[in-house]
Amino acid sequence: MKSRNLTALVVTTFAMFFSGASSAATPAPNKLEPKIAQSGFVTIKGRHFLLDGKPYYYAGANLWYGMYLGSPGNTGDRARLTRELDQLAAQGITNLRVLAISEASTLKRAVTPVVIQAPNQIDETLWQGLDFMLAEMAKRDMKAVLYLNNFWQWSGGMATYTSWSTGKVAADPDVTGDWNTYINTSASFYRDAKAQAAFEFAVRQLIGRRNSVTGRAYNQDPTIMSWQLANEPRPGVDGDSRYFDAFSKWIDGTAGFIKKLAPRQLVSTGNEGWMGTAGNRELFAQQLAERLPLARMRELEATYLVWVDLRAYGHEAPGQVALERGQVMVRDGRDFGPGGRGHVRVNIATSRDRVVELAARLGEAFDPTDEG
Repeated sequence: MKSRNLTALVVTTFAMFFSGASSAATPAPNKLEPKIAQSGFVTIKGRHFLLDGKPYYYAGANLWYGMYLGSPGNTGDRARLTRELDQLAAQGITNLRVLAISEASTLKRAVTPVVIQAPNQIDETLWQGLDFMLAEMAKRDMKAVLYLNNFWQWSGGMATYTSWSTGKVAADPDVTGDWNTYINTSASFYRDAKAQAAFEFAVRQLIGRRNSVTGRAYNQDPTIMSWQLANEPRPGVDGDSRYFDAFSKWIDGTAGFIKKLAPRQLVSTGNEGWMGTAGNRELFAQQLAERLPLARMRELEATYLVWVDLRAYGHEAPGQVALERGQVMVRDGRDFGPGGRGHVRVNIATSRDRVVELAARLGEAFDPTDEG
């Protein structure tokens, strides 16, 4: 899971209350500020996370095996899990990404045991481990991102669901060395209604679960910040956009399905910032259109320098605005002559992650609805 470079450590303010044997008079309270409901659920306002009405910043880690350590079964080691949670908390890590559903697979690197033995057949032993982990995280005021599927082979994932649907076992890329064939097999999940139905059954059972430790329903637990659709879902082989429409449809449909089951919690995709799904030019154009619909990007000819027309946003010095409000350095068009007024020149010769970050920061700088 990728996270933005702006992620910061949580700054926690501790309110300390003292009681004593003295009967000193209590001073009259100052004028009270309006109270905000302390739900404990992470919410979103614009492009920002909020927790109890205040900005929520965090440092996170990927503890995918947490439910395995919490399990009462053979993989369980609850003393180790609580130790690791304490160590993470001591380092300011307050948000953990955890595998919540694994599927049976015969592939070389697939983990065992698993939650889903076969379509609609669930072994809840590992979910009891997840119950324990969530209860321990709540004690430490941590939040969880639970991912529900996997594009890759190591926990079964999409390839397992398609294998159950078609009766054909996926070719193991760790044996054949052919990752493109495996990737397209995994991506066929987006076009397989039977495979998706088996996945949705498992998701429904998990989100509707009641924690065996705390007694709290999963969809009412503020410890769960987000349900994540999958680990690094891709529409297919890098640069091949044939299945992108099916991929997008699955993302939208599954997100809506989960949101109905858990309306108080967030839903996230788990993808890699469009890694491997488009060239930088197409990626930047797509991201820019989503974030700044009034911006106009000139067609590239034979360069990696993109001209973006931002005159619709009404700034005389857009390069300065980008730097001050978006903390991103681009060339102001005025540097190249009068015709460049209201434009910026952007270098997209970088990684796809940085292209996405660049578009996001430009969006923050010029979007008039962003209050951040």
